[in-house]
Amino acid sequence: MKLDARFESKNGKLYALKTGAEADTGALIPFDSGILSGASSEIAETEAQRFSDSSGKILAVYVPHRAVEISENMYDEMYLAALRVFLKSIEAYGAYAIVVPISDCGAERLTQVMCHTARRIKDCASVIGFALPDALTESEATTFTDAMSAKHAHYVYFSNRHTNSSFVTYAVESGRGQS
Repeated sequence: MKLDARFESKNGKLYALKTGAEADTGALIPFDSGILSGASSEIAETEAQRFSDSSGKILAVYVPHRAVEISENMYDEMYLAALRVFLKSIEAYGAYAIVVPISDCGAERLTQVMCHTARRIKDCASVIGFALPDALTESEATTFTDAMSAKHAHYVYFSNRHTNSSFVTYAVESGRGQS
């Protein structure tokens, strides 16, 4: 299922395509999706209900590499299904999400894992795009966005470190920083 873009980046800022209004990326609401490991669809929906009054707001959905990939090229499809349910549920509440990878692996592995994640959540219109971990070099960041964009051209990318003018800067409430 191919989704149309709902947002675009211009000069480091995020804009809604429908209205042209600038979206506030200065205080994203944090959510650690690692708690969805082993969770049922019902638990994922319950977690999403916490954001039922967040219409129009953007969540920073932290996605741990270890929650997605339990061993090399072995993915936790139950976790990814719960993540999808969570993202579809916040979509119903009118909230949006930026996927923020949390990783202790190399750039190539991270890119593969996040591409797999994107395939599992491809029908979630709540997902605006992905944040780039600070640890990626400029070259690795380009490789990451090129790989993701091959199948998910509607995603916007977020970074506070990388200098590409198409990347949107962001901050998370409660001072939680990037990985």
